[in-house]
Amino acid sequence: MPRSLIPVLALSLLQGCWRDLEPTVTAGVPFTNPNARTQSGVVLTFEPSPALPCPDGKPARFYVLYNESKTQVTEPVESAVNPSDTADTGETPLPDTDSPGEDEEPGDSEPAEPAAKPSPVALILHSSTFDYALNPTPEAPIGGDHFRPGIDGDTRMSRDWGIQKVWATLGLGDSIDSTEQNDGSLPAALVDEGVVGVLPINCWGDLWHNDPESAPNDLVADLGVNRTGHTMAWWMIRILNDLEFALSHNAQINLNLDPSELYLVGLGDGSRGVLDLLQRDDMPAVKGVLLDAPVADLSHWSADDFPGEHAGLKRIYNFAEDDPERLEPNWWTHSIRSLVSSGKFSGVHTALLYSDADPRIPFPDSHYTPLVSSLSNQPTTWIQNVGESAHVFSNANEDRARAVVEFLQTGVIPADPSEETDTGETAGGDTDSSE
Repeated sequence: MPRSLIPVLALSLLQGCWRDLEPTVTAGVPFTNPNARTQSGVVLTFEPSPALPCPDGKPARFYVLYNESKTQVTEPVESAVNPSDTADTGETPLPDTDSPGEDEEPGDSEPAEPAAKPSPVALILHSSTFDYALNPTPEAPIGGDHFRPGIDGDTRMSRDWGIQKVWATLGLGDSIDSTEQNDGSLPAALVDEGVVGVLPINCWGDLWHNDPESAPNDLVADLGVNRTGHTMAWWMIRILNDLEFALSHNAQINLNLDPSELYLVGLGDGSRGVLDLLQRDDMPAVKGVLLDAPVADLSHWSADDFPGEHAGLKRIYNFAEDDPERLEPNWWTHSIRSLVSSGKFSGVHTALLYSDADPRIPFPDSHYTPLVSSLSNQPTTWIQNVGESAHVFSNANEDRARAVVEFLQTGVIPADPSEETDTGETAGGDTDSSE
């Protein structure tokens, strides 16, 4: 695509016309978020094939945000190439510029340019991923009213709603959840630092949990509709680390990436996806994790006070009170605190942003107190109670977003202005700034 057409395409996206984009991989569009200091941000659209279908039958998508001035574009590997001939890292191998040719002696050629450093990667799992059809019918299993509303007739179990949610997270589209703060500050901070962002959509309303093989949803209650939010999140990890898998799904990311420098970002209930990824035995190591307004413990929603949430959890976690073979799970095993106790955050730069006034978390004070207590014992953890009556805090505050990105990369806990002494020095002490 000529670069002269790229601004036109970007404008169409910002006007909500992205539904008309059907290619498997689109040309890049400029990342025009005003929070970004760079003018070199680019957003790519990928539609894996074979597809992972949304409940409405449309193929799911994911997006890649990168900085043209900091991330090297690599040559694609053709599908005909035997993936076993290349390093199975998700990267396209760079040519060996250091070895002399057959007819030249060492030292005869100009010194080779040093290879560009591979870019770190952040997997960003968006929020607002809980939904189900209240009265499904065989003719319309996801039709009618839903537990959580979508927008403009698109429910949260439709592909188009998922697309809009990603663009809102990027700060390139209208907000579609009034209780959240999203203007793209976090993606802007990541792209400025040269961190490549990978943003899959969730169109399954399953808290990023379901996978037909390892964690199936209740197919009877959902009238045969498979939910595959965890599958989608895991596909992102595989695409980054398994070249053969990426090629087989026509989803190779032709950027010089370093999957060994991987960050997981969970916004709101996107934290549920982070949790399920970290529980996998085959999950590669991660360097940093952001839990922003996390849904840390589902036992709060399973109580009698929340019958609607409980009914939805029954579908996602596939349990039924009248079936002894499908008992309600032990919610502890699905809590973030269980990850802490099992050592999954050991050595991982872990940032927790939360608020004891979060309107989306029932009883937020008691919800977060046990998590704060358990994470406070981790030496590589930064905890901040922002105290705001809102949900998702790193994506509409530029200073906070940049502090988060710096912490994820360095592990250095940002100074709390309230702890500065009269001399301007930062007082040491507990990493928990919730006091």
